[in-house]
Amino acid sequence: MLTASHNPPEYLGYKVKGSFGGSIAPETVELIEKQIPRAAEGDPELKADGSEVAPLKPLLKDYFDYLSTHIDFSLFKKPLPVAFEAMYGPGGKIVEALFKQKGKLKVSLLHNFRDPLFGGLHPEPIEEYLAEFKGFVKKSRPAGGFALDGDADRLGMVDENGRYLTPQQVFALLLNYLVETKGLTGRVVQAVSLGYLSERIAKAHNLPFTEVSVGFKSIARELLKGDVLIGGEESGGYAFGWVDKKTKGQTLLPERDGLFSALLFIEMMLRTGKKTSVLLKDLEKRYGASCYLRHDAPLAKPIADKNQFISRLKSRIGDKWLGASVKEVRTLDGLKMVLSDGSWVLVRASGTEPLLRTYAESPKKSFSQKSLDEMSRLAIDLAG
Repeated sequence: MLTASHNPPEYLGYKVKGSFGGSIAPETVELIEKQIPRAAEGDPELKADGSEVAPLKPLLKDYFDYLSTHIDFSLFKKPLPVAFEAMYGPGGKIVEALFKQKGKLKVSLLHNFRDPLFGGLHPEPIEEYLAEFKGFVKKSRPAGGFALDGDADRLGMVDENGRYLTPQQVFALLLNYLVETKGLTGRVVQAVSLGYLSERIAKAHNLPFTEVSVGFKSIARELLKGDVLIGGEESGGYAFGWVDKKTKGQTLLPERDGLFSALLFIEMMLRTGKKTSVLLKDLEKRYGASCYLRHDAPLAKPIADKNQFISRLKSRIGDKWLGASVKEVRTLDGLKMVLSDGSWVLVRASGTEPLLRTYAESPKKSFSQKSLDEMSRLAIDLAG
């Protein structure tokens, strides 16, 4: 497909999927990239002859059948009010079409029309770009608000009061629902930039836990192994191995799907009879509060040697961080410092833009901010 995904319009490009429906492996990407110069020069061997082009066909029915297999739409007979932010992408139109056929939810939509410039914002469902949606939710008071990115594979959320939920909280809520309410098991896979709530849930239920580098291709690789319950990344992309005992073994795509994730969350609200804020309050009462922050610092030029950069940064880290004991330092993707209480701070160079990303999570916003600022300062100083 052609999409800019959650990036600005100038990032429009090809998104290539494998035959299994998920992200292709890095080595496959490399093979495709090697052919680009030949294609640009008009190499006849790379020209499609027409017979290889699959005919266009409507896919909504197939997709809705897929959703019906895995989401319990029998619960959707209640007139629960929910809000969706389409962010000028196609997701809103799919939501409209779906709920004309399924359930009796009271659905309100914002920015449900096409705009190639995304209203002047990045079509990324994070708090920075959801101010209008938060106001929309505060005014309409649905049980929960669901924001889809430009191509609807990522999910951002706000509660009924217009309070933004971080991906750390959303992912943990979905995991907790699958494990505690639906009684499912399996490996939990998450990017290194996701939080400690899900790790604590996995530990409490003796579930295998795997941390991978940032980028959904890393999660897709684990999903294809077949023993994963849920996989997620900090940018709001979630995927599932299975979501119901009745459908175990039936194929779920090893790929992000913002609408699928939103529907599963709505299913949770309907089954438990709880609004978003209550679900979060119950979760944090058991597993602790989560205050997550992220800062992106633009770089004049990309970091030439990332390994050397991380090595130099690691040498500046002692056994204390802002007065707290350092439990471990992980260098799977960037540098992640974990403190004795589970709080953490991570710095890494973006894989898609000339940015230095810094992330922090702790029980208190003030500590998260101090940790973010200090690590960002150290890293930017080293990056030059």
